[in-house]
This record gives sequence, C-alpha cells and structure tokens, in this order.
Amino acid sequence: MGFAVKMEEVLQARDYKGGWQNMTANQVMGKIKEEFAELEIEAMVNYRSGSNNEEEFEHEAIDLAVSCMMLVDQLTRFK
Repeated sequence: MGFAVKMEEVLQARDYKGGWQNMTANQVMGKIKEEFAELEIEAMVNYRSGSNNEEEFEHEAIDLAVSCMMLVDQLTRFK
C-alpha cells in the first residue's frame, strides 16, 4: 500500500476528532515539532537497537506528513 493511501487512512481514522481547520498555524507547527521528535526518537531506537521496526517508523513518518499537510492547508486556505 502506498504512502499517500496510508496518509488518507490516518486522516479518515481521525475524522472523529474534528478538523485542523480550527487550529492556528502556530498550533499546527507545534504538532509538526511533536511529530518530528517522535520520528527522530523512533529512528534512534531502531538504529541503536539494531532492529528494523519499519512499521512503527513508517507510522511516525505518516503522522509527520499528515501534520505538514495540515499546515499547507492552513497557509493556503485563504488565498
């Protein structure tokens, strides 16, 4: 399954939370920083342990990508 399809699945699974449209760009940037930190931790854990937990790494990468997409939507919505 492709990365974009997995991103869409994550978005659909989170529909119940309400939209990011109510968040400010600064709030979304905070979310991006959190997601990047989680991805970085996962990368370090995988590297140090020698494990290749690709599934968890991909999950964190998708979360980061979704957050970046939210920011783009926030910044381009009113053009």
